[in-house]
Amino acid sequence: FISSTIPSEIGNLIYLNYLRLEKNKLTGTIPITIGKLTSLEMMYLNENYLTGTIHSEIGRLRKIERLDLSTNSLQGTLPSTFINLLSSLDLLRIYGNEVK
Repeated sequence: FISSTIPSEIGNLIYLNYLRLEKNKLTGTIPITIGKLTSLEMMYLNENYLTGTIHSEIGRLRKIERLDLSTNSLQGTLPSTFINLLSSLDLLRIYGNEVK
């Protein structure tokens, strides 16, 4: 298990296609810099202890096909920028949070 936060430096991995950090003990918020990962096709952050809201920058991930944020402690509403993901998104899981 990884027991840490997601560092903001993750935004420097601009050519990253797949991010799989599910089923760990990640805490803290999803860094705002995640929006810099514009090549990302799959992001699995499910089954961690992530808190806070889903940032609007996530709408910059226009190539994302699979996004799983389920079973964390996220809250708030989905940002309006999620509409940018509709053309590429095949899978969206946000259950197990307090996101509307």
